[in-house]
Amino acid sequence: MASLTVNRAHHQRIMTALRAFDPEVLIRCSCYFAGGTAIALLAGEHRESVDIDFLCTTRDGMRQLRTTVTSNSLGDLLRAEAQLPLMREVMADRYGVRTVVWVDGAPIKLELVHEDRIDVTGGMIDTLPVPVLSRTDLYAEKLLANTDRGTDQAVLYRDMIDLTVMINAWGPIPTAAWQKARGAYGQKIDQAFEVVQAFLRAHPEKWKEACQRMHIDMDWQYKIGQAIGIPRHAYRKDPESGRSI
Repeated sequence: MASLTVNRAHHQRIMTALRAFDPEVLIRCSCYFAGGTAIALLAGEHRESVDIDFLCTTRDGMRQLRTTVTSNSLGDLLRAEAQLPLMREVMADRYGVRTVVWVDGAPIKLELVHEDRIDVTGGMIDTLPVPVLSRTDLYAEKLLANTDRGTDQAVLYRDMIDLTVMINAWGPIPTAAWQKARGAYGQKIDQAFEVVQAFLRAHPEKWKEACQRMHIDMDWQYKIGQAIGIPRHAYRKDPESGRSI
């Protein structure tokens, strides 16, 4: 596996947890690492992400997931030699599998959930020890999430922030991602994209607070702020110190 530079302490814990999973079992279950944590690891750690999320893309895969776990074990999802202590009972139902694991002195919420809104897929890549959702589908899932909760202060506008970082790191949102998301939610996808950006431009103090709470450094704040059109006073840097002023 190629080296992936991981600097944030909690992300290092997440990588430790990911190495405990058996990638072949995950692939058989059509289960792929996804969400903000996958994006943060792959796009340069623009923010701290604290959970581990997998998407299971088929009903049969979801059935296999449910049958391999028990209330006190993740079963064959883990490598035979892996040690990944559970802090909480494993809950499994038709929507997914959920628990909390303990890694290097910290809890990490783990969810493996069924995606039935759009068809998604993924596979192994050089830099992660588990199969990951395809880049197009990472975009599509973020478009859906932004439509569901884009202006919800409780989630810190992280879906638009993540989308902005993905565009910066990987290029424009693929046409296929827009089409998949619109296939599920229609034109609400486009409307929400514009509404959330306009909301953040109108409320730079909320954007700034979100950046601080997610530990987004000034370089990334500058890139994200410019891309969204946040008023410059919210992320302007002192040319000598590099800090916001």
